[in-house]
Amino acid sequence: MPTPLIRAGFITGLPTYVRQLGYSLDPVLASVGLTPEQLEDPNHFLPLEQEVLLLDRAADFVGREDLMLSFAQRQDLATFGVLGALATGSDTLASALKVFQRYLHYGIQEVAVELELTGEAALFVLTTGYQPAARSPQFWNHGVALMCQAIRLLLGRDWAPRLTFLDRPAPDDLTPYAGFFRSPLAFGQGRNGLSLPLDILEAPIGDSLTAIPYQLRRRLNEAQVTSFRGQVRQIIASLLTTRRCTSSTVAAAMGFTERTLQRRLRAEGTRFQEQLDHVRSALAVNYLREPQFRLADVSELLGYAEQSVFSRSFRRWFGVTPRAWRARHRLV
Repeated sequence: MPTPLIRAGFITGLPTYVRQLGYSLDPVLASVGLTPEQLEDPNHFLPLEQEVLLLDRAADFVGREDLMLSFAQRQDLATFGVLGALATGSDTLASALKVFQRYLHYGIQEVAVELELTGEAALFVLTTGYQPAARSPQFWNHGVALMCQAIRLLLGRDWAPRLTFLDRPAPDDLTPYAGFFRSPLAFGQGRNGLSLPLDILEAPIGDSLTAIPYQLRRRLNEAQVTSFRGQVRQIIASLLTTRRCTSSTVAAAMGFTERTLQRRLRAEGTRFQEQLDHVRSALAVNYLREPQFRLADVSELLGYAEQSVFSRSFRRWFGVTPRAWRARHRLV
C-alpha cells in the first residue's frame, strides 16, 4: 500500500518555533529524511510516516513533552488551508465540524474525524488505522490540540471542551495539558478527541471570513515570498477548493482591489487566468501522481464544479485526458 500523505501546512512554522526555543530543527529533519524547504510550502505533501517521526523526535530533541501542544496554540485557521476557509463559511459549529469530517482526507490521508451524538454530549473524535500515527504521543497531542484550537478560532478563544480524552499514557506533568485544554483530562481511553455540550453545536460561527485573508497575508510574509506573481500563486493554491478563488477574492486576500491586482499582473506580462491555470496544472500533475486521489478528488481539490470541466482543462494544458496521463505514467 502507498504511504499516506499529509499537507506540510499542518507543521509549516515548526522549525521557526523550535528556533525560538533555542534549537535548530535541521538535524532532526535530516534524521527523518526531510528538509526545511519541504516544510515551507504549505501545499506540499509529505509522507505521513516521516511527519510522525519528526514530531516525536523534535519533542525529544528539545526536551518538551508538550512541544506540539504549545506549537498548536500558535497556529490559526490558515493552518488547515482550504478546510479553514470552508469552515469559516459555515453557519453553525455543527456545519463547520461537518466540513472537517468531509474534507480532512484532502489534507491528511488515513486519518478521519467523527462527530458522535450521545444523550448528553457531542464527541468530536480523531481516528486513524495507520499504526505509525496511532502509536505516536506527539501525533495525538498535536491532532487533538488542533481540533480544540480550530473550535476556539471559530467560537472564541475562551471556549473549552467538557472533557479531553487521549489514547496515550498520561504524561508526568499534566500542567501544560490542563493549561491548554482547560478541561478535565482522560488518558488511555482508547479514543482521541473532545467532548462538547450538545447545545454548543448550534452556536453561530462569527463573521470570520476576513480572518483568512489576514492569516494568508501573514503566511506570505513569514514565507518571504517576494515575487508578486509568487504571492498570487500561493493565494490561489490556498483558495482553490473553496470554489471562491476569483480575481476579487485573491485581491482581497492580498489587501488589494481587484483593479490593482489586474494592473500589477499586466505589468508583469500576465493575467489572472494564466496564473490560475499555472497553479491548477502544476497541482493537477502532483495530485495525479498520488494513487489515493480519485479523479473526482483531484477535480474537487482544484476547485472545479464538475469533473468534465477539469478533464477539458487538463487536455488543453497537456494534450491528453487525466485518465490517459495516469495510464501513461502507470498510475492507474
